[in-house]
Amino acid sequence: MNFSLLSLLILGVIGVTSLFKRGRFLLARYHWRVFIASSLLLFSAAICQSIRLYQATYAHPIGRFFDIEYFIVFRVGVRIFAPYIISLLVSLLFMWLADRYNKKYGGRFFEEEEVQMGGISFLLVGHPGWIFYFPFVVIAYLLFHIYHGVMHGLGARLPVYYLWVPTAIFAILIIEYWISGTGVWALLKI
Repeated sequence: MNFSLLSLLILGVIGVTSLFKRGRFLLARYHWRVFIASSLLLFSAAICQSIRLYQATYAHPIGRFFDIEYFIVFRVGVRIFAPYIISLLVSLLFMWLADRYNKKYGGRFFEEEEVQMGGISFLLVGHPGWIFYFPFVVIAYLLFHIYHGVMHGLGARLPVYYLWVPTAIFAILIIEYWISGTGVWALLKI
């Protein structure tokens, strides 16, 4: 299972849904369920990949010499699950901080479902993809903010709502087709 394709599919559905009034209503109403469902889809795919890897490893005559603890911890735990467990923790940390500061300042920064959209995006870009995703979001927001300030004045509130998902899709594509082949990616990857 290619996790990038699954992530792009989930983000695509969320992105298209957020473009319509009814879809935005549903995202606002069920934002936590969407986050949990996305997490379950991702980890279900990881379980399926683990099962296929187990079957392929132990079906081969040399596979019987592999220690099962090594297989579970390093082949499955570290290589398949750890990147998404780390990105899940990062996404939960982001959602906690964003929600906390948003409430502290009276909802000035984010709309209610926007926090989960950001969290889903952090989760789906994986680890170390979130390290690249965060600066992409900040740069995209600053450019959008400058453009909006020049065109409409500086006083208007500018939500990040429509930037989370497209920037995550952009980050996954850039990571998949460019950054993942570099030495920096190899150093950051588990």
